[in-house]
Amino acid sequence: MNTPKEIGDYIKQLRKLKGLTQAELAVIIGVKTATYTHFETGRTNMTLATINKIADALGYDLQVAFSLKKPAEK
Repeated sequence: MNTPKEIGDYIKQLRKLKGLTQAELAVIIGVKTATYTHFETGRTNMTLATINKIADALGYDLQVAFSLKKPAEK
């Protein structure tokens, strides 16, 4: 996952699996519904702390991994 939109789409899938609405999850993590909606659509970048709150609310552990990019071919 590279873009805020891709991350938001993934979080949306997890939220729906948990059976929560955007409004319900927004309350749980302490943000306005409109702000949360912007997270899912990629219109607003989330902090790592916010992503961690969302993961926790959905019953997941947040794991961050870095990988080296392959050099662009010429």
